[in-house]
Amino acid sequence: MLVIPAIDIIDGKVVRLTQGDYDKKTIYCDDPVSVAQKFKNMGAKRIHIIDLDGAKTGEPINLPIVKEIVNSTELDVELGGGIRNIQTIAQILDCGVKKVILGTAIYKDENFAKMSIDNFGEAVIFGIDAKEEKIKIEGWVKESGVEIFDCLKIFENMEVKTILYTDIAKDGMLSGPNIEMIKKILSKTSLKVIAAGGVTTIEDVRKLSKLEQKGLVGAVVGKGFYEGNIDLKEVFRAF
Repeated sequence: MLVIPAIDIIDGKVVRLTQGDYDKKTIYCDDPVSVAQKFKNMGAKRIHIIDLDGAKTGEPINLPIVKEIVNSTELDVELGGGIRNIQTIAQILDCGVKKVILGTAIYKDENFAKMSIDNFGEAVIFGIDAKEEKIKIEGWVKESGVEIFDCLKIFENMEVKTILYTDIAKDGMLSGPNIEMIKKILSKTSLKVIAAGGVTTIEDVRKLSKLEQKGLVGAVVGKGFYEGNIDLKEVFRAF
């Protein structure tokens, strides 16, 4: 199971939100590239980057920073936030990003969702950002009208390979991941799953790693690192 440290960007700065609320923002660093370098030195293999400006506006805003991270670290990067057409996916992958995370657009436009898989295959990850089983879109500020378990079979039929499940209620709360919901998702789908939201301690990572045989392929670590709750060097050595 990959442990994937997160860099969320607003106005070119590394931030964390609480439960996806843009009004509850904490700035941790003015230089995302230096944070990415730190993750590389700790032993990371992949970085999870969300362009929060892009998630709100509907188009990537911080792509130059992402490109600099790719070029300076040579780490695998997965990127989400504001990616809502085929041309943008191609542009991002051309920058050296390995995985593109799609959210809002796949729930608004089924044709786009199918085309993204047809054109880019495993380079595309479908995001499920949910609160109480209801999926949210547009930077988590709007209801999609879709529930988690309704879309899993649809994604399988589209031949999606990987989903990113983010529990919005857990995100930024430093209270541990929603293990029971992750188990439930894994029991309902054959898709590979990356889990995000609430991963705070190395014990959380241990609990999640036990789900690897059921299809959990990654866990995203965000605020737990920035608040000093988890030693990523120790995590990377262990996992």
